[in-house]
Amino acid sequence: PGKEQSLLAINEIVRSTGTRLTHRVDLRYCRQQRCTKRFYHFRMPGGPSASVLPADIDNVCNRIETFADNAQDAAILLHCTHGLNRTLLVLAALWMRRRPGATVGEAVEFVRAIRPPGIQRPHIVAALNRWDETRKKDGTK
Repeated sequence: PGKEQSLLAINEIVRSTGTRLTHRVDLRYCRQQRCTKRFYHFRMPGGPSASVLPADIDNVCNRIETFADNAQDAAILLHCTHGLNRTLLVLAALWMRRRPGATVGEAVEFVRAIRPPGIQRPHIVAALNRWDETRKKDGTK
C-alpha cells in the first residue's frame, strides 16, 4: 500500500526473479473492454457502491487461467486502480478454484496475508460470497 509502480518497473522486478511478464489483466473500469493475445482489459466496476456479478468474476478467472495454461514459467500481472479490492477479489476466487472446499473466509485471509491490508470493502467480500454460492449451486469450479 502506498507504493505505486509503473508497468516498466514491475516488468524489471519480475525479470530480476528470472521470470518474464507475459500477460497483463487490467480490471480498472473504463469505456471499452479490450483483449489481445497478451493483454486483457475487463471493465470490472469498482468504488464503494459497485456491484460485481458472479459471471464477471468467472469471466476474468477463465481468461487468467487460459493465459496461465499457455505461459509456463511466466508471470501474469493482475491489477486494478489500487491493487486491493478488485485485484484481491479475483485472486481470492482463483485461489478457491484451485482448492475445492476452501471457504470465502480462508480466501480473504489468504489475500490479506499476501497483500495487506486485504480486501477493504464489505460489498467486495459479499460479491465473493455470491460467486461462491453460484458456483456451488451450478457445480462449477
